[in-house]
Amino acid sequence: MSAARHDESPAAGFSLVEDAAGKRMVAGGPLRLTRHVGRHAPRVESKPADCGAAAGKVAQERAGVGLPEQRWCLAHDHGARSERLDDEPVAGKLVGARHLISNEPDPRWLLQDGVIESLKLLAAAGLVFDAIPVNAAQFESVLEVAQRLPELKIVMNHLGRPPIPEQGWEPWATQIARAAEHRNMSIKLSIGLDIIMRWRWSTDAIRRYSDHVLDLFSPPRVMAASNWPVILLGATYQECWEGTTALVSGLSAAEQRAVLGDTAVRIYGLQASGGL
Repeated sequence: MSAARHDESPAAGFSLVEDAAGKRMVAGGPLRLTRHVGRHAPRVESKPADCGAAAGKVAQERAGVGLPEQRWCLAHDHGARSERLDDEPVAGKLVGARHLISNEPDPRWLLQDGVIESLKLLAAAGLVFDAIPVNAAQFESVLEVAQRLPELKIVMNHLGRPPIPEQGWEPWATQIARAAEHRNMSIKLSIGLDIIMRWRWSTDAIRRYSDHVLDLFSPPRVMAASNWPVILLGATYQECWEGTTALVSGLSAAEQRAVLGDTAVRIYGLQASGGL
């Protein structure tokens, strides 16, 4: 399975990704792209203020690269949201959405009626919802959404925010075990901003947490992600790449292929051919 084409323009502050099916997404500025090690699954996010206090934005292409920006709110105006998901050029190009619930003061933000209805639209469209909790209360909300909407594909970002700097374990470990029980959930092997801002990358420090996730979710539900360029605050891209591959080096060849690309291709519905 061949890697997606990835063009970077660091000076311009954005990167353009295109997979073999021509699904394209830009990251930079307020947008963030999930950059998987080896392959790339286009998914964009917004900050909470973009569509109001209870909203998220889905942008198909960032303005400035010759293609129009598309927006879609997680809350407000149910009919307009549904129509937007069906509109071209969004239809067939978009694979998922992420709202920064980590920035919401209410840890139960996801459980609002309007947000739940929006998530149902994502599920009906076959789109992925990326969840990024940074505390136990937000994690609980994601677990409740997974239970209430079993048809929604949920990707937990950044290992569910393990307490790596503190070298802690609970309640994260138990919540990961509960998350793994939901077959509609998968998880990214990556490190989030709130950790990387105050911690320098250490593969050895990550290992007990990644092993726990791999044991419970199994490789077909775990996908490597670099969290580039955020990861550069605490690691070089080479350190991230080498560390990630080291964390899965004890797996079989097929399991390594899953974590390093195949899981993301399957979950996000990407198309590619060939092999790593």
